[in-house]
Amino acid sequence: MNPRFRYLLSLVGVISVALPKTGIAQGSTEYLGKLGIYGLDFTRTPEEYQESTPEIYRQSGFVAGSSSRYAGSSSLGKGLWAAKISSGTSYRVGLYDEPEFTSSTGYQNSTRVTLQESGYLIGSSNRYTGSADWGQAAWTANASTGITTRIGYFSSDYTRADGYQFSEAKSLTNSGYISGSSTRYSGSSTNGRAAWVANATTGEIVRAGYYTTPEFVRSSDSYQSSSIYGITESGYMVGGSARYSGATNAGVAVWAAHASTGTPTRIGLFSSPEFTSSADYQDTTYQNFTKSGFINGYSTRYNGSTANGFAVWTVDASTGVTHRIGLFAGPEFTRATDSYQLSEISLLPIGSTALTESGYTVGSSNRYAGSADAGKAGWVASATSGTTHRVGLYSGSEYTRTTNSYQYTQIIAYTESGYLQGISNLFNGNSSMGSAAWIANAATGVTHRVGLYGTPEFTSANNLQGSLVTFLTESGFAAGSSKRYFEFSGDSYENGQGAWVADAATGITHRVGFFNGSEFTSTDLATRSSEVASLTNSGYARGHSTRYNGNTANGSAAWIANARTGETVRIGLYGNAEFTRSSDSYESSTSQNLNESGYAFGSSSRFNGTASAGSATWVANGATGTTTRIGLYSGPEFTRSSDSYQESSALGMNEANYIRGTSSRYNGTAAAGTATWVADATTGITMRTGLTDAIHTRNDNYQFSQTNTFTTNGYATGYSRRYNGTSENLGQTAWIFDLTLNSQVSFELSVRASDGYAWSNIEGVTSSGIAYGIFTLFDGAETDLGYRAFVWSAEIGTIILDESVTGSVGPGDWDYLNKVDFITEDGYVIAVGPPGGMNESSKGVYVLQVVPEPNGLALLTLALGIFWFASRRAKSRVQSI
Repeated sequence: MNPRFRYLLSLVGVISVALPKTGIAQGSTEYLGKLGIYGLDFTRTPEEYQESTPEIYRQSGFVAGSSSRYAGSSSLGKGLWAAKISSGTSYRVGLYDEPEFTSSTGYQNSTRVTLQESGYLIGSSNRYTGSADWGQAAWTANASTGITTRIGYFSSDYTRADGYQFSEAKSLTNSGYISGSSTRYSGSSTNGRAAWVANATTGEIVRAGYYTTPEFVRSSDSYQSSSIYGITESGYMVGGSARYSGATNAGVAVWAAHASTGTPTRIGLFSSPEFTSSADYQDTTYQNFTKSGFINGYSTRYNGSTANGFAVWTVDASTGVTHRIGLFAGPEFTRATDSYQLSEISLLPIGSTALTESGYTVGSSNRYAGSADAGKAGWVASATSGTTHRVGLYSGSEYTRTTNSYQYTQIIAYTESGYLQGISNLFNGNSSMGSAAWIANAATGVTHRVGLYGTPEFTSANNLQGSLVTFLTESGFAAGSSKRYFEFSGDSYENGQGAWVADAATGITHRVGFFNGSEFTSTDLATRSSEVASLTNSGYARGHSTRYNGNTANGSAAWIANARTGETVRIGLYGNAEFTRSSDSYESSTSQNLNESGYAFGSSSRFNGTASAGSATWVANGATGTTTRIGLYSGPEFTRSSDSYQESSALGMNEANYIRGTSSRYNGTAAAGTATWVADATTGITMRTGLTDAIHTRNDNYQFSQTNTFTTNGYATGYSRRYNGTSENLGQTAWIFDLTLNSQVSFELSVRASDGYAWSNIEGVTSSGIAYGIFTLFDGAETDLGYRAFVWSAEIGTIILDESVTGSVGPGDWDYLNKVDFITEDGYVIAVGPPGGMNESSKGVYVLQVVPEPNGLALLTLALGIFWFASRRAKSRVQSI
């Protein structure tokens, strides 16, 4: 939208808030329907209570929930429902019509597993015989039509002698593939488990895994057991089936299959004698399965009946071809006494797996010198080609201990774009000499040593060195630290650290931070210390360097460095009396955040002579090093009169380069609350947010505002406490601030006339710019009628949901709407409130659509006609510096 047009629309919204409650909107809500299940079976008597709850939403416009069932005052479980929100119609889903799904007491219970963006959902429904548990049945349903289809197996092979059955739907892809299992029975005994995959659209089901040959059927009782471990959007699966040697358990076979057929292809390592024990036992374990369909895992090696290590493998599920990976050829990776080999998939930080979407596995393999342990080697392998590349630093005596030729490499992290980082141990003869940092290319295995080394500053007298990569980006930038050393009485000691950035493609390392001159070097030991705090994909690093005054640490300097060149610029506020302690020239600046655009924000300590005088907030441009002070600090409102103390804090920065924060207020020497603000990182301009008029000021000049949300689409929301010139807290007024237009709208929607009490709060803002919230409603007798729901946007102004409704609202619909539970980007609102005629604590679910009114155009014309007057009013509502 054109910014000028958006501005005019927002002015209309500003004007509308000042109008009476019945005329504050340039739009209305159209009532589309009631969601949930109601009626006698879902009403608790005698209190006339109903409860329907929306529980899961999808941005594609689907919702699923539950409604409580009753018989008189007794609970009889829950009924599940689902809906396409825009239709305003919900359908009961699950299995409940047949007698097997209702106990003799009338109890029913269905459980939903998930709802996908496509509108399909899966779940289970309990089965009963009389009042006894009789297992459960699995089902899938379509939220658009309400059609529920029973899935799984429930024929005689899957029914216990007493009629008990158990099927479970475990996962559902957005493309409509369902994986699950059904328990098999023989008479009254469990007889294994059948894995299956179903099509959510058709309900068709195919059995998956191995189950037709003697290898997968226990001879004594025909026991079979298969499980699906995972399934992709494209329908590729990985699973496992139990093996048998006659009546004896013989391990697990792992397989890949496609959901369209369920036909398995066995994967892993099993055909060679080294993967089968003398008792015919084989053990293969799946480890990781990517969305793109790559799989990796382990297979146990055997020497006769004895386990003899592990081999690692990888598979592309689309081909089913297994590649053994890792390092295993030759005596370096084979123990001489028993041919033991051990390769492992690397254990990486929580939240990551050692298999990328592009099919690379990272791991390590044990090394041997004859029968002796000789460390570990790192590697990376491709699932597509099966090629394994050794990575890390291992060539030469520097990385090899004299005894046993011991070497040790550890992989620490990797990127989806194909870079790995790790460390390799350093040696001097048989002595450990620290570690070297490196980065490798997964496609080629080429490894580059990175960090600071090779000079006396970073190498002790006996060649001790220590470097570590702390950050590695998808774009191929790395950053880390290297230890510095000094010698004393023949011994080496650590003496701070140097910070650096590196190019992962070339290994070129640049030292960053500040390390030259007396300001950053201690007098006695020449200690220097810098640290990288974060690194962006775009190639900016932020960090800090310790300052010194003689031998004493004397604060810190903040900086931003260019990862391509290593050029470092100092940022923060420093170099004048306000930010320098007079007694010792102490200065301290700390950066808190750095975004991809290269903007950082942080704080600097303030001083009044030798005394602390608070802190100042700033934003810095990484490209230029320009630092601009932000926040509210001009004048007595933000300065304590006794000592010039000021305090501002930055709380966050969004992707649009806006920063939010708070500044402390003062009334002479007394604290007088908190003011909120937003700042534009690109210009350094600070805009005050919140409400500062007499209604929002206490009798001692105290004010308090708080920012709640800070959106990427240009809005900040929050509230300001109300005092009305008294000492009493009289509620709060919600507000929304347009960062682009520097305009603010407040929501004073119902006020208790006797004292000015009002309460409102914005609960959220959609990415399309629709805000929603609640407020306390008072009637003419000043009775608190509880919460009511409202929505707002720049185009429609403010709408109180149950006062601006078109469409047929019957006596069985709501008494009032007290909450917006969800809102779609295109303006469909899920609201909740007590159903008409029910107990006030009841809960119903309703769909409304925000509809702009034609007369909104007339108001827009009015806004255009009084543009200059309205803009002045808007400016008077917003304070900026």
